[in-house]
Amino acid sequence: GEKPAIPLWYICGRESGLMVFDLPVRLFQSLCPAYSIWHLVPRDHYRILSREKLQSVEIQETASDDQKMYDDLWRSLSETEDGKAGVEHLGKVVQMIGIDKKNDWRQTNRMRADRQAAKLEQDKCLSQDAASHTVHPIFSDLCSWTMPNRRDPNMKIASFNQLYCAASIANLLLIERLEEWAESANGMFQVNNGRKEPEFVRWADAKHDLELVSKLKRPVLKRHGRATEKLIRSYANDLSLLLDLARQSLVFESMADLTTCLGIISTDSNVRVERIKNRLDPTYNSDDTAGYRDVCVNLRVVSSLAQALGVEIHMCEVQLLLREYAALRSADGHKRYVQGRNDRGV
Repeated sequence: GEKPAIPLWYICGRESGLMVFDLPVRLFQSLCPAYSIWHLVPRDHYRILSREKLQSVEIQETASDDQKMYDDLWRSLSETEDGKAGVEHLGKVVQMIGIDKKNDWRQTNRMRADRQAAKLEQDKCLSQDAASHTVHPIFSDLCSWTMPNRRDPNMKIASFNQLYCAASIANLLLIERLEEWAESANGMFQVNNGRKEPEFVRWADAKHDLELVSKLKRPVLKRHGRATEKLIRSYANDLSLLLDLARQSLVFESMADLTTCLGIISTDSNVRVERIKNRLDPTYNSDDTAGYRDVCVNLRVVSSLAQALGVEIHMCEVQLLLREYAALRSADGHKRYVQGRNDRGV
């Protein structure tokens, strides 16, 4: 009644490819020390897996462990009385801000004066611009200039170069706003300390220490490779949907500080909030982000300087996250998340 023994093939390989051996494992290891055993499979119905695929399986398993840690953290934060009150208050603030969920969140060009729907509006803009002397007479005569702080939903961004140029400028202006928000709401930045354990410092404590400021970790523009992946996999080559080329993040010790900062951002006349993703909402499905949670704000810097530089309509991203989540989001953990995201093709 015993099942016959199924011989196993040992699949191994180096960068040059795969080799399959029908040998006892100890004999195989003694004969081929330069190879590493990847998988044991039944000989009669085996499947050969590439190095990348096997690494992907291992990464997915580890990413599952990461998600469990995030989920455990969420339960510890949200199931206490103070935690529930904080989550509820954050939800009310998000509702009070009142973002239009039907808004068209895209990167667009400025509205052109000669494309105004009503001649009255066009004449109004013409007279305002003529009074402020901001438009060259040639463009005034042609009535062909762009209008600051007016987005044209029919003129979507279609140039990678244009998008990155605007993002690089908007990102610098965003950092200035970020520092003011951080000072007002006890916001923190991560410090490049050369150690594995992440370290965070309040901006109010660091801003006068030039050496410490130089060590603060600032997110850079989204790299071209990742932007291209996202463009192809998720956005059907529509550049206007890339809203996070310019992105920054703030870390907070408490939910109260995070909520305060969100309120400060929403009332800052130098920015316009376009969208809020509240991933700290109890109804949010954390499977979409492998357990990770934050408050993601898409906004535009609309200050007079931004308008003068022509970037006031560029959409940026600001992530507001709790210190516990920022500490868990290690470099290795983020790499596993990226690999899992790539496997899902998003």
